[in-house]
Amino acid sequence: MPSGKSPSEPAAAVRRCRFYPTLFFKNVKRFWPLWTIYLVFWLFALPLSLLLYGRFASSIHTVEGMGRYVLTTLSGPGVVAALVGGLVCAMAVFSYLYNARAVSLFHSLPVTRCGLFWTSWLSGLAFLLVPNVLVFLLTLAVEAAAGTVALWATVLWLLSLSLMELFFYSFAALCAMFTGHLAALPVFYGIFNCLVAGVTFLVVELARQMVFGFVTPPAFVSDLASWLTPVLQLSRQVYPTPSGAIAQGAGPLQGFFYILVYALVGMAFTILALVLYRRRQLERSGDIVAVSWARPVFKYGVAVCVALALGTLLYAFFLGALPSSIWSLLLFLVPSGLIGYFAAEMILRKSFRVFRRGWKGACVLTAILVAVCAFLDLDPTGYETRVPELSEIKSVTFSGGATAPYDGASGSNITFTEAEEIAWVTGLHTSIVERIDQLEGDTGAYISVDSGEPWPEEIYYETESSTWVELEYHLKSGEMVLRNYRIPVGDDYFADPDSPASHYSEMMNDPAVVERLYFGNLPEGARITEVTISNQYSVSGGWLYQGWWSLADLGHFSQADAEMLLSAVEEDIAAGRLGRRYLLDSREKLENCYVNNLNFYFQTVSADGSGQNAAAVYDVYFTLQTTATSTIAALEELGLIDEAHPLLTAVELSELEQAVAQQGEAALPGNR
Repeated sequence: MPSGKSPSEPAAAVRRCRFYPTLFFKNVKRFWPLWTIYLVFWLFALPLSLLLYGRFASSIHTVEGMGRYVLTTLSGPGVVAALVGGLVCAMAVFSYLYNARAVSLFHSLPVTRCGLFWTSWLSGLAFLLVPNVLVFLLTLAVEAAAGTVALWATVLWLLSLSLMELFFYSFAALCAMFTGHLAALPVFYGIFNCLVAGVTFLVVELARQMVFGFVTPPAFVSDLASWLTPVLQLSRQVYPTPSGAIAQGAGPLQGFFYILVYALVGMAFTILALVLYRRRQLERSGDIVAVSWARPVFKYGVAVCVALALGTLLYAFFLGALPSSIWSLLLFLVPSGLIGYFAAEMILRKSFRVFRRGWKGACVLTAILVAVCAFLDLDPTGYETRVPELSEIKSVTFSGGATAPYDGASGSNITFTEAEEIAWVTGLHTSIVERIDQLEGDTGAYISVDSGEPWPEEIYYETESSTWVELEYHLKSGEMVLRNYRIPVGDDYFADPDSPASHYSEMMNDPAVVERLYFGNLPEGARITEVTISNQYSVSGGWLYQGWWSLADLGHFSQADAEMLLSAVEEDIAAGRLGRRYLLDSREKLENCYVNNLNFYFQTVSADGSGQNAAAVYDVYFTLQTTATSTIAALEELGLIDEAHPLLTAVELSELEQAVAQQGEAALPGNR
């Protein structure tokens, strides 16, 4: 039998792997508070809760309702119980590995490491599974007393919860083999459960700041991060099936596939934990990291994580005092990484005297950080300057910031499929990447406003600002290229016909694009049901209010009138007289745009899932503009514009508000 100092277990001893009932039942008796607390938790969470809830809720008096109630406990309490219970049970049954005297005692007995591992592992798992079975039986008894037994759903609850606990317990057992210190086990367990999601978040946020045009990583990166963060994945994916899906033949629980996959991974973790236990250096008891090859991984992993977290935090704090660049970020990444590196070195060596022996590794870490920053700055892959060729593009979806006036066309997405339209987008994209040195790192925080005569002092307009654009290319190869940029806008930029602002404005003001922005989501065959305009003014409490005036209020709404008004609107849009888009709230915009909106309400009728007719209502609204001559003439003809219901610009509205403040209702249009 190997001594407590033996680095690994002989093969002959491994073959004598046995189960030790005495140790098993000793663990059960010794750690009875653990499984008792766990049992009490689930007694309150399911059978007792069901017993009390069932007295008042009629929704569980059906098999489906009862099953949904039982399975609902999996996504919340179930995941938490598996996460915490797996850790606590692993800490309990493997606690002897973290005390030098206990390690020497256990491994000097006529037992094998394999036998010790499986006996301890099974006893810890029993702390979870046996209470599960008791709760399962009591839940069935409560269901029978309520007169509704959801047997299949309750069995599925037992199986799903037990498999989730198998994964988290096996994961905790694997973490237990890596460390020789009991306090380090919950730390490692917690970190590893969210490490990938946390690092992915930090890297993505760093890339958004430092990689020009970066929006989001490929979908497989996000999917992989979710899979490697089991707590989040199970919480999101495991839930009772909606009633409609059950009626179509779906099972009562969504996400069982994820549970099964994690359970299989848990068994693999168990085998790996056994392999590590066989080769564990028992004299490492008390060390934070007990596996030799994992020590440098721990050291550099801590250094990189601290560099990313602390470095980016400090960079954001001092952002206003330094140029926005990757090299400014490096000034914070290197010191933060060195702090993490030497802190990990101190933990591993249990000493503060680590600088003389650790300087070589610190140099390696610094070189790695410099190399990464140089790679991002030099962009050897051409990521930042890539503009797909026209021949490669199948379609492109353009998304932009909210454009003034803020009506139905503001902030809408539009997809281009024609070569001429796609050329507009690639032209804009090219103008952006050609000015990468000017735009990179631009925060857009340079908004200036101005006011002056003859404008009222309280009316402000923008002279310079910034907006954002997002381009989503779908290539013929199946690849998707996604970019996001912030671009400056203002008179100086519009004066340059090749600037991104000019390209953006030209594209958004093409009549065909404007029409699609307003009517792109309106289905064919939609029928106008009402037309309203916000030009009814009233006074309440000394304040001026703007209300809605409609054709129905005039008492002569007809489909012909509505169609005539819509034709006038379409005529103005086609001629560029209505729907003019502005990239900022400029003086030109305020002079051309009224404060009044014209709304068209449409309705479509179609058969729903039950075969009955279902109506869908759509609202398309326009901010009226002084140049919309056909629309204004049609409104006057219909009587929606008159002396009592005029159209007002921002300046005219301000003057009216001042008059109302002095004269009251007498200042309203039509009362003068």
